[in-house]
Amino acid sequence: MNKKDKKQIMEKCSICGEEIEKKELMSHMEIHPSKVFDWLYIGGYNIATKKSELEKLNIKYILNCAVECINLFENDYKYCKLDIKDVSDFNIEDYFNKGIEFLKLAKNNNDGNVFVHCQLGKSRSAAIIMAYMISEMNLNTNEAYKELKKVRRKIMPNLGFMNKLREFEKQITKK
Repeated sequence: MNKKDKKQIMEKCSICGEEIEKKELMSHMEIHPSKVFDWLYIGGYNIATKKSELEKLNIKYILNCAVECINLFENDYKYCKLDIKDVSDFNIEDYFNKGIEFLKLAKNNNDGNVFVHCQLGKSRSAAIIMAYMISEMNLNTNEAYKELKKVRRKIMPNLGFMNKLREFEKQITKK
């Protein structure tokens, strides 16, 4: 393969700078955090273990949504730990308000960005961000899902979490 042919099938990742085949770039991007808003990122635990990655994003707050993930840099970041299990019958609604309040606090402080994670950045963390979108942006569950899916294709809150989000939406709408 000549240099021109190789250049046509390779592209540089805008985040890590690694040369990736164009057809693999979308899946490669999912190892990186996804920007939800100017101040909010979602991703997997692998990012939460890399201080240099967090610093690049000006992360000052970390919302850890996974019972099995530990907070590694407690002296360097403001953490909120939600001990959520990724099982359909888990009462995730018990954690919606705590997660929303932490996100609101971080946003209002306006002194750094927030990283929300679970193990893979697709179910628990997505459900908490969707709860925020429902509560603070007046989106319904489907709208919140679609908006988050635009920036992080791999999100897939489990069926139980989606049902709890719909119930939460009804409570918010009543208020």
